[in-house]
Amino acid sequence: MVDDSFAVSGNKSLRITYTKGGVGPMETGAQVPIVLPGRDQYYLSYRLRFSDNFSFQLGGKLPGLAAGGLCSGGEGCNGTNGFTARFMWVKGGKIILYLYHMDKNDKWGDGGNLIYPSGDAVQFKRGKWYQITQRVKINSLADSHDGEVEVWVDGLPVLLRKGIRFTSNGEKVDRFYFSTFHGGNTSDWSPDQTCYIWFDDIKISENRKDFEIPQEH
Repeated sequence: MVDDSFAVSGNKSLRITYTKGGVGPMETGAQVPIVLPGRDQYYLSYRLRFSDNFSFQLGGKLPGLAAGGLCSGGEGCNGTNGFTARFMWVKGGKIILYLYHMDKNDKWGDGGNLIYPSGDAVQFKRGKWYQITQRVKINSLADSHDGEVEVWVDGLPVLLRKGIRFTSNGEKVDRFYFSTFHGGNTSDWSPDQTCYIWFDDIKISENRKDFEIPQEH
């Protein structure tokens, strides 16, 4: 729902509810694949705030860029069913990249640690606004391992992963996958109380200059 309890810019933000005992996108959170014009590269940025009572439990999903068939949920990514480059919170609020691509090592997607320049892991606290910015670049040819994912938190670089094969059928980056829920798919992932995340200032662009991140030279 649109809510006026907290906001970064303006007076309102988007509040997502994570219902006590819910697991997966049908019972908790929200999931909408928003279609974008296909491009070789997109930047995405959004701000988020975990409620003061947020139940991190084992973990859950956060939005990211994607394509086509949105390969996820334990699927094999065969190059024709898309990819997903979302994020996850895990125990205690640590944030990681959650990536489905053609050469993933784990059935349930590859995790990628987000590390500040100081060497500390990215860990979000309840009741505080943070900004996640993501760049996803598609691989140039079917057999080319030159796709990239780059991530910043509050303008600081926290991850750069190269050498990725996302697709083999010429699909571009063409989805903003607003996917957020507790899970996993078993009850030990579910929140022990109803809680919320507020999202604000969602921005998607091909142009790096539209974002509050260091510019390339």
